[in-house]
Amino acid sequence: MKVLNREDYQEIRSWIHRNARQLELSVWNYFFENGSREAVIDALSYYQNEDGGFGNAVEPDVWNPESSPYATMVVTGILRRTGAADEMGAGHPMMQGIFRYLGSGAGSDEDGWLHTGDLVSFDDEHFITITGRRKNIILLPNGENVSPEEIEDLFYQSPMVRDCLVREDIMGGHAVLAIEILPVA
Repeated sequence: MKVLNREDYQEIRSWIHRNARQLELSVWNYFFENGSREAVIDALSYYQNEDGGFGNAVEPDVWNPESSPYATMVVTGILRRTGAADEMGAGHPMMQGIFRYLGSGAGSDEDGWLHTGDLVSFDDEHFITITGRRKNIILLPNGENVSPEEIEDLFYQSPMVRDCLVREDIMGGHAVLAIEILPVA
């Protein structure tokens, strides 16, 4: 296990205090600066919707304001890791909201499967590989559906490509694929 020296820890601490949202700061404080579980719960409450689920960018990469099973799962993980779920108990209004949202079946079909929007493929042994997201599909003028992730994967096979992004753009009034490539330095 790698151990941080005092200088590196102070640099990380300073960055967190300068840049983190209140949620991440409360979690940092809980784990590293004797912060309280109540501060974590209070920070999480800003992301809970009236339906009891969570959204509103509680997970920074998911900006959807609507409740989602994924965002709600992120919150339950934070509550579990900090011990706040045990401290709050099932009767706490936040926990009651979570149970109400998950029990409503929102985001799932009649068989209970969650609709995540993931595109998947199955291999010969029936293992699932996530290949992209439905919302990322680009519809070309000829009616063809293009998965940006599949094209990006082709570029990533080159040792000359450090990173790339395939996205839809408009050129001359027509939808086109735009490819941004960051080469290896």
